[in-house]
Amino acid sequence: MIEAVDQTVHPFMVKTEDGTVLGGSYDNISAVTIMCCSAQLYAIQTGSGAPLPVITVEDSTGAVIAQLGSG
Repeated sequence: MIEAVDQTVHPFMVKTEDGTVLGGSYDNISAVTIMCCSAQLYAIQTGSGAPLPVITVEDSTGAVIAQLGSG
């Protein structure tokens, strides 16, 4: 089960399309890794045929720098 975490001071945040924070990091490469792991965990939990929700990495300004999923 994926559990949401509280907002942190990390400049790169991993979020779902509803704004739930899945994790964060001080660098963009680690945040993208967290995003990919979250997507893989979701796929394992729901089965390979389930559509992947939109998961994004945002920088400290809120700009999306990476995105997975189709919504």
